[in-house]
Amino acid sequence: MSKVKVKTQKQHFWESHRKIGDADKIFMFDILPDLTLAEFEILAKKRPPMYEKYRRLVEITIRDREYDEAFDDCDDPYRR
Repeated sequence: MSKVKVKTQKQHFWESHRKIGDADKIFMFDILPDLTLAEFEILAKKRPPMYEKYRRLVEITIRDREYDEAFDDCDDPYRR
């Protein structure tokens, strides 16, 4: 008979914590840089519990991206 290893509550906690952190990293570094607001809305409608927590982050990131693009051809060093 093989012994079954039972995880402690602390091990379960940190495993869940790591999975959530991994999902956040994937979203922030792989998905977010190329995401548009329209694409995010589609994702949020499909799986609200998963994506609604990122709504404010997406709005701020897209706003900042649009602001940076507006000044890409600006020669004034103080506008950056």
